[in-house]
Amino acid sequence: MVLLIILLGFFFPEEEITILPVENINFEYTIRESNFVHTNDSLIIKTAKNIGIEPDYLYKVIMIESSGRTTAYNKYTGAVGLIQFIPSTYKAWGLTGEEILSMSKREQLKLVERYFKGFKNLKSFTDVYLAVFYPAAIGKPNDYILGSEKSENLSLKIARKNRALDLNKDGYITKDEIKKTIL
Repeated sequence: MVLLIILLGFFFPEEEITILPVENINFEYTIRESNFVHTNDSLIIKTAKNIGIEPDYLYKVIMIESSGRTTAYNKYTGAVGLIQFIPSTYKAWGLTGEEILSMSKREQLKLVERYFKGFKNLKSFTDVYLAVFYPAAIGKPNDYILGSEKSENLSLKIARKNRALDLNKDGYITKDEIKKTIL
């Protein structure tokens, strides 16, 4: 089972980092695609422009996280929707998972826009993906080890829970390994 890692402390400093399993993450899609699939989806294009990122980057994140399904739900974490909003995020917005799952694509993309507004200078696809997967890694060098900002134990736990991302099987996941997996 692949896990999604979200740094809650990035948005909610009083909370701890939570490691979230995601059963429907679509890494096969990204591994097999050597080039970006260009989107003609006007809603995604508009949302991406409002955020200030490339539309194809947003499209690919949505495909990795939910295969484009607004009804994507992770029964282990309660993550829902196009970019797999986690409970602490949607509860902070005064929403429930059920409310998000009942939203149209247009409505969910408004939430995607709201989520990404907290990020600045997302220039690469890797940065856009990391904003969803592990925000603390944004702007870090390629040899940055996920979880290392907190503890070695956290880094080891992240790698154990995300074996598919530990490409060299050394027990740690670097930003470079994520890049190689998603590009």
